[in-house]
Amino acid sequence: MTERALDGRFMQWLDLVLDLEPEARRAALESRGVPTADIDRVLTVLGDEDDGFLARTAVEGLGGVASGDPDDLPGFQNFTVLRSLGRGGMGQVLLARQNEPVDRLVAIKLIRAAWLDEEVAGRFRAEQQALARLNHPAIAQFYEAGMTTDRRPFVVMEYVDGHPLTAWCEEERAGLEQRLRLFVSICRGVEHAHRRLVLHRDLKPSNLLVESRQDGPIAKIIDFGIARSLQGRLTEEGPVTGTAVLGTPGYMSPEAFAGADLDTRTDVYSLGVVLYELLTGARPFEGQKSDPTGWIQRRTETPPRPGTRANRDVLDDARWSRRLQNDLDWITLRALAPERDQRYGSAAELADDLERALLDEPVNARPPGPFDRLARLVRRYRGTAAVSVVAIVLAALLSTISLWRTRQAEAQARNEAATSEQVIDFLVDLFEAARPTSNPQPSISVQELIALGAERLAQEDLPPQQRARLLHTLADVQLRLGEFASGRQLATEALELRERGLAADHPDVIASLELLGNLERRAGALDEASPRLERVLAAAKRSGDRHDVSNALNSLANLRWRQDRLDEAESLHREALEIRRSLDDPSATAASLNNLGVLLWSQDRFSEAEEVLREALASYESLLGADHPRVADTLGNLGLILFDQGRYDDAAANQERALATRERSLGPNHPETASALHNLALALGRLDRLTESEDAYRRALDIRLEALGASHRDTRATVRNLAALLRRNGRSGEADELVSRFPS
Repeated sequence: MTERALDGRFMQWLDLVLDLEPEARRAALESRGVPTADIDRVLTVLGDEDDGFLARTAVEGLGGVASGDPDDLPGFQNFTVLRSLGRGGMGQVLLARQNEPVDRLVAIKLIRAAWLDEEVAGRFRAEQQALARLNHPAIAQFYEAGMTTDRRPFVVMEYVDGHPLTAWCEEERAGLEQRLRLFVSICRGVEHAHRRLVLHRDLKPSNLLVESRQDGPIAKIIDFGIARSLQGRLTEEGPVTGTAVLGTPGYMSPEAFAGADLDTRTDVYSLGVVLYELLTGARPFEGQKSDPTGWIQRRTETPPRPGTRANRDVLDDARWSRRLQNDLDWITLRALAPERDQRYGSAAELADDLERALLDEPVNARPPGPFDRLARLVRRYRGTAAVSVVAIVLAALLSTISLWRTRQAEAQARNEAATSEQVIDFLVDLFEAARPTSNPQPSISVQELIALGAERLAQEDLPPQQRARLLHTLADVQLRLGEFASGRQLATEALELRERGLAADHPDVIASLELLGNLERRAGALDEASPRLERVLAAAKRSGDRHDVSNALNSLANLRWRQDRLDEAESLHREALEIRRSLDDPSATAASLNNLGVLLWSQDRFSEAEEVLREALASYESLLGADHPRVADTLGNLGLILFDQGRYDDAAANQERALATRERSLGPNHPETASALHNLALALGRLDRLTESEDAYRRALDIRLEALGASHRDTRATVRNLAALLRRNGRSGEADELVSRFPS
């Protein structure tokens, strides 16, 4: 080569075939229409032709400076290089011992000097930015970045003493369940990266390492070298684009191969290829000389079902064989759908479906049936006029389940498992639509609908985890409707079912723990809520997911505030706020600010509280608009601070606005509406608008008695304040009679 070839197109061609077998590279480049002369140059650089670059110790043909023996390593401060772990066209990975500030083995990724141009350096900077965002047990941890003594950039990462996923499974003769468990953990790590707005773009077995440990194998995702942000560039200066054809052809999605704009579903496709290989021992479309990378077929076709190409060594028994030919076929082929709209929308959805298969539960990957169409019909006619239709459809569906059970034919029994999941999905979709946060226009029949569902559900013999899913959803809706007592009963049953059938740290178990803990907190059962929310926080910390940690901290902090453990509550709220700010999550940050402001107010730190709450209010109004329930919450809290500072007119104005918003979004009988009435009554009383104040207190008391009961602390607070107002107005007899109805 007599001229430098490291331009953008050359780099794309090089990346395209770098991980292919040498004999497949020329055909792959020809299939993309690469000119013959450029193909020859690429293959020479890769060492497939005479005078190849990787076979030589110098790079004079590329116009670079001779680098000497590739094993001549540069100097690192605080690291002792032990050996090379691997070397590719652009760099190498070294095993080293970090000397300080901690003594540990690390992996150092280093760019070769000859390839240190702006494009490669930009990609390397992008990788550092991607790694710095991530903190998950299934992702090799990023420690630091630096420069060698000869000014080459490097990154220091957790050393994973493992083998590629497929190789490890073959060497250890891993059974199907173990393979799927490892793969699910990888999917969770990929989802973590996606939630941090990072696409990997090169998911393949060699970047998915499995390390054998005393407590069992653990999978780790490595090499974010061509990662990109879902919001654009990972670095401002780096020439990282969203349309470069980068990745390993055998694992690339059709849109990635075509250089199209990418989203999370391109990583889902690559995961589908890995899953296919785990199940069959081969990649989709593999082994065709005319189309070695499968590019032509993958644009329009799905591969053969994994069950038709199954690796029989993977199958532990006949049960797994049947599963592979059914649920796992559906799951794998959905991940590999040529059109991305037909794939799973996220790595988490793929993982969830695999876990359902492992639990003998019907999977979502199966084609939609008639119940999905019914759900769409209900959504189309959602509103107060459709409630009776919804109730009739609900009753009909549950009656249909009963009719199915009377049919004993084997074929019908097989169909029932698939169809029942569709019924459950319909019901869950129905109840999701009933949530006030999903449907701002309240329906007077929502509670009736939920009560009907709960009553009929109690009569049905559904599989335990399906029953738990419905119970959990019902309880969640009850929490949002302010029906804490009935919601607590449903959540308790859901938790018991999940704890009997799932691992202690399973996400569904933790979700039920958190829901039940929050219901108990809102119902005033603080001692019961405490161990549940403490367990949720411990599980979140073990998972390493900082979003989950911040949510668990927030829930526990709210409980500690209710328990008057104010110093502890403040510490927890500030920790949650710090995490949410660092994650650049404006909605969650506003929630933490609101909660912290309430806590500061309860400590009479009015100036601090007002500043924090005004920041929360501005953020919520910007994100959600002026009439959202969360805006109402913050307005009400700010009104309390203004009240305690003697600014009664401003306090009343805030509470009136909060009340109007809550009545529109939550309805006239919700406990949060009662809170707005109670707080408005406080301000009106100080403004000597006594009749209006009394009316507001009495409305609040009626709601709280119905929703919370006579013994709840909020109900008693309204009784005390109303009695004080009556005495102030010269009506002590009425006040005494009121108090006598609510003995301590």
